[in-house]
Amino acid sequence: MNTSKSKIFSFILVVVLLLSITCVQFFFNFRGLKSEVAMDQAQIARNIARGEGNTTHVLRPIQLMTDSNRAGINPSLSLEELQERATIKAAQGDQLIDPEKFSPFKLTNTRYAPLYPLVEAGIFRLAGIHRFDLWKMDGSNMIYLPDRIVAAISCLFFIGAVLSAYFVLYKIFDSTIACFSCSSLILSDMFLQYATSGLPCMMMLFFFIWGIYFLYLALQKNDVELGQPKHILLPIILSSICFTTVCLSGWIGLWPMVGFILFVALKFRPNGLYAIPPLVILGLALLIPVYMNRAASGSIAGTAFYSICTGFIGTEDTAMRELFFGEVSLGSKQDLIINIIKNILAQGDLLYENLGNLPLALIFIISTLHRFKNPSANYIKWAIFGMWVFSLIGMALYVGQSTKDSLSAGQLMLLFAPFFTAFGAAMTLNIIARHSKELTPILRASVMMIALLVTSLPLILTLPHIVKVGILTSHRGIPAWPPYYPLGINQEIHSQIPANEVVMTDQPAAVSWYADRKTLAMPKLVSHFGVLERLLNIYDGKVGGILISPKSREKRNPSDVSRTYGDFAPLVLEGEFLLQTKDKQPIYLMEHSRALAPLLPRFGTPESRQFIMGANLILYKDASSSISNN
Repeated sequence: MNTSKSKIFSFILVVVLLLSITCVQFFFNFRGLKSEVAMDQAQIARNIARGEGNTTHVLRPIQLMTDSNRAGINPSLSLEELQERATIKAAQGDQLIDPEKFSPFKLTNTRYAPLYPLVEAGIFRLAGIHRFDLWKMDGSNMIYLPDRIVAAISCLFFIGAVLSAYFVLYKIFDSTIACFSCSSLILSDMFLQYATSGLPCMMMLFFFIWGIYFLYLALQKNDVELGQPKHILLPIILSSICFTTVCLSGWIGLWPMVGFILFVALKFRPNGLYAIPPLVILGLALLIPVYMNRAASGSIAGTAFYSICTGFIGTEDTAMRELFFGEVSLGSKQDLIINIIKNILAQGDLLYENLGNLPLALIFIISTLHRFKNPSANYIKWAIFGMWVFSLIGMALYVGQSTKDSLSAGQLMLLFAPFFTAFGAAMTLNIIARHSKELTPILRASVMMIALLVTSLPLILTLPHIVKVGILTSHRGIPAWPPYYPLGINQEIHSQIPANEVVMTDQPAAVSWYADRKTLAMPKLVSHFGVLERLLNIYDGKVGGILISPKSREKRNPSDVSRTYGDFAPLVLEGEFLLQTKDKQPIYLMEHSRALAPLLPRFGTPESRQFIMGANLILYKDASSSISNN
């Protein structure tokens, strides 16, 4: 049994380790935001902080078409047909073009859950980030300072989540399990990356941990108080609020919420009665975002559908760049079912990495068959298991966003890692204590030390280099290049593209965040480009430039680029060819593309090409535009 001194020591150890490692990650290993989702939510938060509402700078073709059609404008029609419709509307005392109904320059965000951008917006307002000129890069630092503030928000939630996990696991088990589990999270390289990612994952983890705690309290009261409603209802309501907050932080959080509701309905008697509070709380919380999505697009899901259902539609990026939902390839029903099953099974291959390389977390499945002395712990493990099963289904639909190589806003395994580790460690230590009492202290310490060493090995091996490079480059920082070059985007794009023009690019979220300009995700066809620009023309706007970065060709061969970017593939590959032929006669692929011929007079002239980072980052500026500094 732990003494009070050992309990205090374990808590202090966790706090010191947490603060020191997090500071190393934030001050020495941070290279700016690497996730486009984080940048995308940040630019939305900046708009909110400015008082512009829940609007986005990123114009996605499928959302532009859906929202404009909802407002009665069909950009597929010719200008003459649109003028004719406008005349008819005017005769009826109405107007075709009503900025209050729709404007591409005030496009409503229907992709992301609203809570995390709102939290960022509050901090942005206090820090003054809503004023772009105050934070404009001057070349003295290669990292955009607002990136650090976005990362700091993530870090604060990470610190809060770890300390909350310690408290909750201490209540369920003891200080040893709590200390070990939290230390595992702190030393996990993957958790540290997410801690500075700017993604809402750490906020989701924070509220998920407290949701589990209040559910655990309800289970305790159910055992001790014999299920009296007045004792059980309050913790269930508090737990429901926490899990609803997880949903409002990221829509993929709806999947573990389903598991929670089913568990509450089946566990507490009378069966089904206690599922009413979470359903009511969730329903009330979804009223505003559902209303906003439906008002803008006619769909309660909005463009979030293309994020959370990529298992049905292939890849989110491809779907977002189509003009109509009917053009999105869904495949046959049989293929869809097979793909979903494959995606669920693929989660097994990724389980160890997605759990942050925590060895004892893998034992959780076996620990569900182990009986713990604490009755409430035996019940809560099944609640966690049920939520995990539904999360697997959700991540299978979110496939393509949860890989070993990239950070993902849909990574739900992070939420379960503390509890998987705790239950796996508790079962392992219990088995050791039962079968080898003489060597129990040594074996218990050895198992935990080996597990911590396996988890922390990537961090230990790179830590000296991280600190050394961080100190040497502290005055300027190292950007996440390729593919993101904040300094060039912040200075060149913002100054060369007027506020009433749009940048078409392969990294729209990055340009919207760093340059504070409206951006258009690249469609696949030049004819689609014409339709989208016609819509911009109606509102006195146009595409003022095309920015191509290494992102569109990174880890892709030419045939893959061709499938992804269609008519614009030569433009995407042109920079690579210029790099290969820099000592010879340069080859401008755009000049040899029949599909891009209509755009050649505007974007293909020698004076159009602005080399921001050599041939790796090229702005094809509209030659018909006059240079305007804003």
